[in-house]
Amino acid sequence: MVKLTDGLWLRRSGVRLSWATSVVSETVSSADSEVKLLCSTKPIRDRGDTLGGPALTVTLASPAPDIVRVKLVHFAGIKQIAPAFELFPDGKPTSSPASITRGTDTLSLKAGSLIAQVDTSPSGYSIAFVDAESGTTLVNSPVKAHGFADVPSKWTLGNISIWNQDGGTSSEQAYKNIPFFFSTAGYGCFINDPGEVELSVGDEVSSRISITLEGESLEYFIIRGPTPKDVLSKYTLLTGRPQLPPLWSFGLWLSTSFTTSYDEKTVSGFLQGMKERNLPLSVFHLDCFWMEQFKWCDFTFDPATFPDPAAFLNRLKDEFGVKDLWQPGLAIIDFTNPAACEWYSTKLEAVLDAGVDSLKTDFAERIPHLDVVFHDGSDPMKMHNYYTQIYNEVVFRLLEKRRGVGEAVLFARSATAGGQRLPIHWGGDTESTFEAMAESLRGGLSLSCSGFGFWAHDIGGFERWVAFGLLSSHSRLHGSGSVRVPWVYDDEAVEVLKRFTTLKARLMPYLFLKAIEAHTTGIPVLRPMVLEFPDDPATHYLDRQYMLGESLLVAPVFDTSSVSFYVPEGVWISFLDGKSYTGPRWFKENHSFLSLPLLVRPGSVLVVGKTATLPEYDFTSPDQVEISPCLITFDEVQFQQL
Repeated sequence: MVKLTDGLWLRRSGVRLSWATSVVSETVSSADSEVKLLCSTKPIRDRGDTLGGPALTVTLASPAPDIVRVKLVHFAGIKQIAPAFELFPDGKPTSSPASITRGTDTLSLKAGSLIAQVDTSPSGYSIAFVDAESGTTLVNSPVKAHGFADVPSKWTLGNISIWNQDGGTSSEQAYKNIPFFFSTAGYGCFINDPGEVELSVGDEVSSRISITLEGESLEYFIIRGPTPKDVLSKYTLLTGRPQLPPLWSFGLWLSTSFTTSYDEKTVSGFLQGMKERNLPLSVFHLDCFWMEQFKWCDFTFDPATFPDPAAFLNRLKDEFGVKDLWQPGLAIIDFTNPAACEWYSTKLEAVLDAGVDSLKTDFAERIPHLDVVFHDGSDPMKMHNYYTQIYNEVVFRLLEKRRGVGEAVLFARSATAGGQRLPIHWGGDTESTFEAMAESLRGGLSLSCSGFGFWAHDIGGFERWVAFGLLSSHSRLHGSGSVRVPWVYDDEAVEVLKRFTTLKARLMPYLFLKAIEAHTTGIPVLRPMVLEFPDDPATHYLDRQYMLGESLLVAPVFDTSSVSFYVPEGVWISFLDGKSYTGPRWFKENHSFLSLPLLVRPGSVLVVGKTATLPEYDFTSPDQVEISPCLITFDEVQFQQL
């Protein structure tokens, strides 16, 4: 990583920096709720200083209450080339226009309860974003904050790069890069550019977050909360909220694993083994070797292992009652070409005709950006990250067409902003270690903070990962070179899997309510602690525990037995054994493989299934569910919740 500056005072050799310093003219459009500022990058002492030198145009506008758009432009004549993020895909809210007022050396745009206040004094150009209700400055762009730089060559200018890469979960690379962040100070920031955005978080200047990208313009949105939940809800209003996945998708998924050898007999054996051991299963996933090796673009079943795929799939559904997930082919298709989309869809339709219910949209991170021409003329640098969006959209819309709205579900790996509209996503390739399990949680919490309401991860083991996996929104057993059926390990693994699969099924009335909430408000099912407790500073850094909805605290065990976890204020009750915990304080405990800290929040009312084993049942029937404001029944243990 290369910085623009050398310490606080000096610039790096060869760098030319130009900062907006003074507002030299203003254009106000009350009808459009827009302010346009022409800013000089040097002091204006007399008319002669206006004859030369670069300038920056800064536009402030409000697309919705509590959201302010800021656009910086150097050269305005540059043609804007696709792709671009779709904003307000579910419909733009109707609202009163923002108000614009002038003061002494100030110009303010008020959008709902968010004020963008510009300092227009000579050499004092800056913007403060103020909460109108509290009068608090949420964040500001201080003097020498907006500008542009000429550098000798292509440099990496930030310690975080928004650039999709296939690097596993144990590296600094990420499959899903979302140019959005929020702060407990009460605001969020969305950078509206699908290309490579670089952020320096406390790196160039320890008190600042710097945003840089290559080009002649930069646009971002400041979103007022005041709470992190409010920020996420407004951010997903801007970029889209997830479709509601079907009920069956919340059950257990079992995969063939990646490179294992399998055929019809192997698959039937896995399913029969699950059935004989009373292990509930909702989805079976055949990974890429359903196709013949070296023929990854043919979209045809390997005749040696699956001679009659349609009959085989129908038999699986009849005998074992599972849905089928399939891995599509492996190639880079130009999805900006409508004919290519149609061709690809016809290939997938043949697989769906055979009886497949869902599709795993793997890969799409290694999209070339050099020496590439897209059919519609899209900018290859922007298309590198954005490709995954149109790829997933093509497949998701096909599933909606063939299986019906409300029945479509993906199992996607890569994503960009807006990808949350097309659930679900999983974490990506991970090792089967305690460290990798913690990495999966940490990455998933970050994804939740980026507007993704649903996510899964490869359950890499039965000792501890199963509990974490089945207390996630979606749950898949998957490996690389080894299978993930529990009896291969030992009888205890079978009991652990049965325990937590049944537990998740019993929690489905509560979990599906949280899923509906994610669909309608953008608040994720699985939440970092800070999302629920932003006023408790102890929660701000917690990345080894989480909230499942607002009522259940989950602390996975990342060890053979011991776990440390933080409990916020109040008296919390263990869902599993009735033990009480009074916070705020830390606890350290030992747990068997059949247990983990699963605590009910004070004052919660949970609706849970009585004897459920699968996610689909009548959540309104008194015969199948029980309401537990004060009493919960679980495995013959009764206890007072409060």
